Amino acid sequence: KQPPQQPPKQPPQQPPHQPPQQSPQQVVGKAPSGPPSAPPTAAMEAVSQNSAVEDKQKRLLQQQYEQQQRRQQQQLLEEQQRLEKQRAEQQQQQQQQLEQQQRLEQQQRLEEQQRLEQQQRLEQQKRLEQQRAQAAEAEAQRQKHLQEVARQQQQLAQQHRRNALATAQALLSSTPIEELEWFYRTPEGATQGPFPNSKMLQWHIHGYFSRDLPVRVKAYKNFYPLHSLFGVNFQMVAFQQMPVHPQQEIEILVAAMPAPPKPAPQPMPQAHAQQMALQAALAGAAYSQPQTQAHQAAPGHHMQQQQAMHYKNPGALPQAGNVDMEAQIRRQQQQAAEAAAEARAAAEKRAAEAAEAAAAAERAAAAKAAAERAAAERAAAEKAA
Repeated sequence: KQPPQQPPKQPPQQPPHQPPQQSPQQVVGKAPSGPPSAPPTAAMEAVSQNSAVEDKQKRLLQQQYEQQQRRQQQQLLEEQQRLEKQRAEQQQQQQQQLEQQQRLEQQQRLEEQQRLEQQQRLEQQKRLEQQRAQAAEAEAQRQKHLQEVARQQQQLAQQHRRNALATAQALLSSTPIEELEWFYRTPEGATQGPFPNSKMLQWHIHGYFSRDLPVRVKAYKNFYPLHSLFGVNFQMVAFQQMPVHPQQEIEILVAAMPAPPKPAPQPMPQAHAQQMALQAALAGAAYSQPQTQAHQAAPGHHMQQQQAMHYKNPGALPQAGNVDMEAQIRRQQQQAAEAAAEARAAAEKRAAEAAEAAAAAERAAAAKAAAERAAAERAAAEKAA
């Protein structure tokens, strides 16, 4: 800060020249030389002018001083603003550097987490593939057998449907046209009937029926337009030949018929092959050794095979060993049932593990997607800022 400037000192104003005053004795001793002098107005005017000039100079100096003070204050304010702006810029740079460092650290943590998640996913994927391969290998034979059973059931259902359609068509066509009884519905919605076919034919010949008149045979459940039952030439053939039975009525009769019997369960191909191997082994002399190949055989099928072989060739098996053979077959059947139960339990366990691995993989993928969305939102926020 500069010291305030003081106004320059003015030299003392000299009063205007005045004549020396004389004492009264001197005045009395002198003789008046002329008329009395006029009052000193010019001197007073000069004094007042000088004081006005001084006041004006003081005001000018005061204004200059005030202007200088304002300029100094303005300079101080500008300097203070510049310093504050510089400090704000430094703080902003430091904040940006800190945020950049935090982003780098967060990015590194995210990459490390993604790497670990990727490694875990790969391991889970490997385990899942192994479990799927095992499950597929275990289910291949069963699926093949189920497909064969489904094909047989489908063929049986198709045959039953064809028979049912033929039966329904025969039932609807069993009544002669002269014995048919008809109902029709008026435009007001009232149902009229039953009327014999001859009466309906007479009314149709006289033109009482329109092509869209709702009619039905007594055996029908629903009403149908007249032209839909007799085709395009319904004007010529209506009530003179058998109507074309609607598919809906045939389906209603088919649905009311009893369902086809379910086919008996067939043994699986692998189990059937093992049964044949067991039969060949039983035909030999080693009756006392347990047969491990029959663990997957269907219950009760071994007994039928053994009994059928014995009936065909009674001398093939020794009479004394029949009881032991039956006990052995029962043990083998029990072992086969236990092995099948264990296989089902193992398959269910593998399926549960596969489902758990799939759920873990889905959770990891969801976590990764959430992290990516959060990173994208932060990047968008930083860009907007």
